[in-house]
Amino acid sequence: MCLTLVLSMMSGVFAQELVLGGNMEDPTAWTIYNMGSTDEPDFEFNYKLDTLAAGSGGCLNVYGGSASYTNLLFWQELTLVAGQTYKISGAFRDLSRELSNFWCQIYISTEAPVDGVDWTPLAGANSDMRLSFNTWNGCGPGVDGTFQDNSCEGSGPLYTTPGDSGQDVTVYYGLKIGVWTDSGEKEFDVLVDELSLVPLEGTAVGKNSEKTIVRFRLEQNFPNPFNPATVIPYTLKNKAFITIAIYNVLGEHVATLVDRELPAGEYKVQWDGHNQSGREANNGIYFYEMKADGVGQTRKMMLMR
Repeated sequence: MCLTLVLSMMSGVFAQELVLGGNMEDPTAWTIYNMGSTDEPDFEFNYKLDTLAAGSGGCLNVYGGSASYTNLLFWQELTLVAGQTYKISGAFRDLSRELSNFWCQIYISTEAPVDGVDWTPLAGANSDMRLSFNTWNGCGPGVDGTFQDNSCEGSGPLYTTPGDSGQDVTVYYGLKIGVWTDSGEKEFDVLVDELSLVPLEGTAVGKNSEKTIVRFRLEQNFPNPFNPATVIPYTLKNKAFITIAIYNVLGEHVATLVDRELPAGEYKVQWDGHNQSGREANNGIYFYEMKADGVGQTRKMMLMR
């Protein structure tokens, strides 16, 4: 197999694009599963009759309706590096403007999907959901924007690959689109484009030469939402070099709170809502990531001034 490497501009540097065919013009990079639908929707790659504000060229158009259940998965297998953090992004537009009982979700999982059944990892149906439009949670209708800015569900646009730092890990990247209803037919007509997964600048990792198993736990910040400051607790089970950094919803670095070697123990660090230059950060959702000897964990918080 011949793989073409696509380079995209991120924060002034070139980063390798991992998603093949993310411009949604060529279907050959994607495997398409019907996940138990009673009514299978239609779709068209390289659709050009409508455009997205955050898209370019052709896109993926998925449309249909159901009086019961429809669920379609577009997925591909990727090889990532354990301990590396990646930035997820994509464009989305609702053409119908009346979405109901609808979802459009980006997943990344180490568990492969199975044709004919819903993709439900062992840890739970939504355990590997990263970014999601979901009308039950109030987002999707009328949107012409991006997954990273406008979705309302999921663990966020930053993904840190599990496993032993520096080792290759097979993951499955998927886009799930569907509706469920028991109260009359629900229709949808949406566009998806520019699906992307690139290494986050400054998070390259290497193998731990001492083969030390790093054990740590990153807790949820409190209070959350917060104003003006919040506390982030974390625990180290053994000595490790750690960093704790804050990122915005675009994956851009906001501030570094910890960057040093620490012995085993329980710790807390405070973020006062300012960026690295000392300026107040804007209201909104932020992600804080802890990395210990290259192994990472990310959580979400909200600043409300």
